[in-house]
Amino acid sequence: MTAHALLGASSAHRWLACTPSARLEESLGIPDEGSSYAAEGTAAHGYAELELRYRLGEITKRSYAGRLKAHKATEWWGPEMEGRIGDYATQIMETVEDLKREGKNPTVELEQQVDYSEYVPGGFGTADVVVLSEGELHVIDLKYGKGVPVSAEDNPQLRLYALGAALKYQIIYGFDTVRMTIVQPRLGSTSTDSLSYADLIDWAETYVEPRARAADEGRGEYCPGEKQCRWCKAKAVCRARAEANLVAACEDFAVQLPDLDAFPGPGDVEDALQRPELLSIDEVAGLLPALPAIEAWAKDVQEWALARARDHGARFAGYKLVEGRSNRKIADTEAAAAALQALGCDPATYYEPPKLKTLTALEKTLTKPVVANVLGDLVVKPAGKPALVPDSDKRPEISSTESAREDFADEASACASAKSTKQITPTN
Repeated sequence: MTAHALLGASSAHRWLACTPSARLEESLGIPDEGSSYAAEGTAAHGYAELELRYRLGEITKRSYAGRLKAHKATEWWGPEMEGRIGDYATQIMETVEDLKREGKNPTVELEQQVDYSEYVPGGFGTADVVVLSEGELHVIDLKYGKGVPVSAEDNPQLRLYALGAALKYQIIYGFDTVRMTIVQPRLGSTSTDSLSYADLIDWAETYVEPRARAADEGRGEYCPGEKQCRWCKAKAVCRARAEANLVAACEDFAVQLPDLDAFPGPGDVEDALQRPELLSIDEVAGLLPALPAIEAWAKDVQEWALARARDHGARFAGYKLVEGRSNRKIADTEAAAAALQALGCDPATYYEPPKLKTLTALEKTLTKPVVANVLGDLVVKPAGKPALVPDSDKRPEISSTESAREDFADEASACASAKSTKQITPTN
């Protein structure tokens, strides 16, 4: 395994926070496994590069058309990718045009290899877009996934790309300011962070370099946490993570139970939660922050154990590998339908009526603008199911169960109104 693979920018959030994890992962010898999401992302990046090279005038229209055919032949191509990457390319070009209007004469480098091994052993990577202008460096990263928004603020992966680009071009452009942007076109999300060149170098020298050296040598203390453990290959069998979660699950409660001499009885829920044999409201509040991490850890351990038993023949005392429950299914639906038809059955008895596709599927095949224009106010967003989340969550608080009921009632009324005010006549 190469040093770059060991201390890659994409895993920097992990080895910077938990330095021994890099070598621990390496010791397991688990190869990187591709996924459909990764393949789709690779396809999107390839199309984005082609689109930008054409718009920047780096390739001819004929060359562009020929290469575009290859992209359209892949399983990932569709109106959504064409539209979202088109939006992304337009955004990049607008950034370039803004700099031109300011008289900064920008230069754009695409898929640029950057080297930051001065601070990270073997560290190098590929920056999607690097915009160079007098006194300013702008590194832009495309993320095509549609999971959760990723912030550019204090993002170590993006900072390492910017560091490599700054080291490469500083002598020519004399950067004062370094800007870093993450664009997630499928989420409509753009996040930008900036800092001075001097601060970027200070971050590399004082924060990154000592941790990178420790990670390369397998030194330091394990530091389990949600972000660094999420994609770690050792997460299921890491002792530090197991101990942290077991401590969180089993430690003694520090909350003082209230005086219950005048306990009124079990009629009221709030009062019932004050009984000494039950957890108090404060004790439950103390447990809530630890439960997601414990739940995720337990799932990781179960999945790891199943994979070892199924794929490697491992045996765990008190457990055995069995075939799970399954449901019967028709192997050949067309042949089954033909057999039922030959029997003289009414098609209504063996065919289900068609149903409208989901909004996501419609937007993928018809594009968002078409769906928005045609369906209009028939598209509504019902109130979400109430959830208990930390105060740091940006969603507004709902005051009570009654408030939630009112929200659901309002949405139901809106849905009924939309149905009654707009009719769609099917076409043959």
